[in-house]
Amino acid sequence: MKIARAVLCHLIVALVAIVTASFAMDAAARPHEQKLPFETWSEQIANAEARLSDPTLSDFTVDRWVERLEALVVEARNAAASARQQASPIASQLEALGPPPEEGAV
Repeated sequence: MKIARAVLCHLIVALVAIVTASFAMDAAARPHEQKLPFETWSEQIANAEARLSDPTLSDFTVDRWVERLEALVVEARNAAASARQQASPIASQLEALGPPPEEGAV
């Protein structure tokens, strides 16, 4: 049972890593005054991976990490949905412009 929980935690870590990767491009476009959510998530994932690699973790500790990572997944999904909603009007505007002009066209 302990092995199954550790595997579950690793799967959640992988899922969160995939979700947070979708926010990586946003970091380059913003000033670095404050951490973006995905940067905090990345730190939490790295911490979880380090802790979960310990084979002597108790079931209680594994359960707490599962809870933390599940909350992180919910937060990341909500942020991804919000980002998609914000990007939708921009994508529509870009699509309405049609294809880019050919090179050399004025």
